[in-house]
Amino acid sequence: MLFVEQLRKIKDEKLLFDSDFVLGVAENCDWTEISSISISLSKASLVYIYTEWGTVAEGGCYGNGRILVDGNPLVSTGCVYTPSDIVTVKRRTFIYLGSGDHTIRFDASRFAAPEPPTSFTLKRRIISVLNFPDIVHFTDSGSQTISYGSGWNTIINKNFDLPTRKTPIGSINQYGVLIFLYLSTQDLRKNAVGEQDDRICWRIKIDGLQQSAEESNNDYGTDQNLTYGEGAYAFLRKKLDAGSHNIKVEAKHNISGETSKTVEAYITLVACPWIIPGDDFIPVTLNFPPGSTLYVTTEPLHLNPTKKIKIGKTRFISFGDSTDFYKTVEGTGILNLD
Repeated sequence: MLFVEQLRKIKDEKLLFDSDFVLGVAENCDWTEISSISISLSKASLVYIYTEWGTVAEGGCYGNGRILVDGNPLVSTGCVYTPSDIVTVKRRTFIYLGSGDHTIRFDASRFAAPEPPTSFTLKRRIISVLNFPDIVHFTDSGSQTISYGSGWNTIINKNFDLPTRKTPIGSINQYGVLIFLYLSTQDLRKNAVGEQDDRICWRIKIDGLQQSAEESNNDYGTDQNLTYGEGAYAFLRKKLDAGSHNIKVEAKHNISGETSKTVEAYITLVACPWIIPGDDFIPVTLNFPPGSTLYVTTEPLHLNPTKKIKIGKTRFISFGDSTDFYKTVEGTGILNLD
């Protein structure tokens, strides 16, 4: 008897938009729309957005770019400083969207340009759709006015469940979790991920434990035009066990002498057992009849890193992979284990 489950829904995958036409802002300005793309989805789908920001000519520039979906900011670049050389900063995000029409917008802000000045630009845009089963997703936002000395304030407090189910080879055990954050203060470009003096500080907790961002970038850059281009960036890639969880986004006013400030956070979370988060990860607890043969195929998604598939379990005393695992395969591209 053969049991098969295709987890990556290849038939649903489609490239919707791909352009390297350069757009940008040549003068100092607050957030300015430089591109807007309408998409129509026949069914609910996971949408992937990839961008490249920076400069295409040598010169001085302080800028920030951001991606918005249906009017809500998902991620920014944070401050991008180009003292003279051409600079490229990559930002990508996933978001699960319902069927129907959606608008993906790209904004840019240039808040200073030392001599010789240059434009802050959007150099590449890619929009694609894809699908997997067992996706858990949400977007949320929160806003609050906070004052100096008030300590950490909870801006977003969200409970979510990662359900398990039985697959042909066993039950779902863990999820790969992608978390994207846009963190801003109204008319003040002094947002920092982590605690710093003279900043509006931000931190993220999962199940009560403070988390380190895999990627982050503050928005400050320079004292010039501090009301322009506010919005810091953070990205977390985690693995979480199936079950109930909580995530909090907190802010702290650490700017002495400043009045109370209104802060705002946006969070986008996508969790799936079939998106590998990048480290040792156990999507399924194996449970099938002895003597069976297991076939597993892994493929690149938006990146093509070296992957390793391992069958077995780390022992209570480990002597390395050779004694913990019955079989391993490693490589890039499409990887098969049988």
